[in-house]
Formats: sequence, structure tokens, C-alpha cells
Amino acid sequence: MKKMMKKRSMVICVIGFFLISAFFPSIHSFFSNTNPSVFVISSPSMVPTLNVGDIVLAKNVDPSEIIASEEKGDIVVIKGPQYFWEKGYPKEFLNLPNNTPIIHRAVQKIFDPTTNEWLFVTKGDANQFVDGGWSFLNSSDDKNYYVVEYNSSSVIMVPQSQILGKIYIVIPFIGYCALFPVPIFCVLIALCIFFCFLELRGLELTIKPRKRVESREF
Repeated sequence: MKKMMKKRSMVICVIGFFLISAFFPSIHSFFSNTNPSVFVISSPSMVPTLNVGDIVLAKNVDPSEIIASEEKGDIVVIKGPQYFWEKGYPKEFLNLPNNTPIIHRAVQKIFDPTTNEWLFVTKGDANQFVDGGWSFLNSSDDKNYYVVEYNSSSVIMVPQSQILGKIYIVIPFIGYCALFPVPIFCVLIALCIFFCFLELRGLELTIKPRKRVESREF
């Protein structure tokens, strides 16, 4: 009976090893930003609402239905930093690769009749001011300190054409598979190899009771 159990455990370990090797790249690809409706939170700008490693799912909505409010506004997905750069926002404060989605809260919106579209002001929950209102003045030689000016009248408003959708589902921590794929994959493979080794050596993890020491009087 024990031999059959060991054999079965060994088969399960081997199958697990091949399943991880075969499907982990697909899982990583699904949770990375190649999927247009699934996004991984990689910065703390939305803490405490969204944390690094969270997975969020977005859906397309009519821009007129997006709620804009400082505290209860919808969290939207912006195409990337390119639009902010084109409007003069300094790259030092939005140091992202182009086409990297920005996930922030809609805090204000207005309808522009000249272009017949909605415009949005966005902000990270952890940020002090709204996006795009900064002007770069100066910095220290080591670039660790900056002198900036914030002007609420020059805030960059994001047109609806730059909005990919709004967030409707948040799954905590699962996104670490996309942020750190190689370490997680190595740990999973190492665990499979370890348990396979235990089965091959016929080792069993048991807790042995301590022996009682009897004293004799002479």
C-alpha cells in the first residue's frame, strides 16, 4: 500500500513539474499588459485603494457614465504617458515607457462642445495633486531633489479618446507572477524538484515523539 502511495505521489510531482513548465509562460502572458482588459499594478500611486502586485480588470464604458469625484470617482485606465508629454508634462515625473497604461482616479470631468467629447482630470490616490499640473523649475545635481510649481489652472485634461476603460474588479497580489516571473517560476520548479527528491529517496516527514528517560534508584 505504501509503495502504491509513493508511486502515486511521484507521478503527481512529475505531472506538476511539467504543468508548471508548460503553462507558467501562458499565465504570465495573460497577467501581463498584453491582455487589453487585464492590468498589473506596478506602482504605489493608488495606495491604499490599489497596491503593487494587484490585478485589475477593466471594461469599456460610455465616457458620460464615468463618475468623477475626489473620493468616489471611477478608477480609469489611460493609454499611456505620451499624451501628457505632448502637453508639456515633464518626463521626470512620469518616467514610464510609452504606451504603459496609467491607472488613476477620475476626479473631475467636463464636456467640450467644440470637440464633442468628455475631458477628464485624473489623480493617484497616494498623490498630493492631480496629474499634469506640475511645472519643472530646477533639480539637484544628483537628481534626487526637484523644485516644482503646481498650478491648478494649467492641469492637463485627458480626452475620452485616451481612456481605455474603467476598473471593475480588483484581485490582490496575483500580479506578482507578471512583475517577478523568473523568481516565482524558479521557486515553483525548486519545490517540485525537492518533493520529487523526497519521493525518490523514500523519505517521509514525520514527527517523532520524545523518548522518556526513566530514572532508577539504587
